Amino acid sequence: MLLCVAMCCSKQVDLFPTFMDLAGLPSLPADQHIQGVSLKPILVAPPATGTGLRPYAFSQFAKSLSFSSELQRRVPWDVCTKCNKHAIDYMGYSIRSDRWRLTEWVAWDGAALRPEWGNTTAEFADIELYDHAGDFGADFDNATAKVNLAKQSAYAAVVANLTAELRVAFDNDHEPPQ
Repeated sequence: MLLCVAMCCSKQVDLFPTFMDLAGLPSLPADQHIQGVSLKPILVAPPATGTGLRPYAFSQFAKSLSFSSELQRRVPWDVCTKCNKHAIDYMGYSIRSDRWRLTEWVAWDGAALRPEWGNTTAEFADIELYDHAGDFGADFDNATAKVNLAKQSAYAAVVANLTAELRVAFDNDHEPPQ
């Protein structure tokens, strides 16, 4: 089920409203610019299929280049969870629907603190698409899709659609709400 993905994603925008709702606390005034929605309805009555309140779950993962003695070059090694935000080299942005998970790895502009969408010259920039048809988290061993379908022409429309949704969700994420 996508609840775990939505609750565990890096943005975590829905956690605060969910905890407020579960605790029975009043909603904050609209001028507080709180993002996210309460996931209490799907915690109380989980959907048998589908994503529940949202069509997609989003996540992002920072990576920094490190020297690999095995490969004798700098590579994006491991997830950068405690590095300086200006030292991030690549950001992986993911979108997960009922069926698909798409991840786009893009170069990160550490000065402007924003993704460099479409920077195809970056050595690690890449896109991944995995089919999770029928995967609702019942079997984690079998739930891991292993074939990247992003470069196959049969899935070009899926890639285009999910990429557009991903960029809408993250393109202005670095800016404070208006």
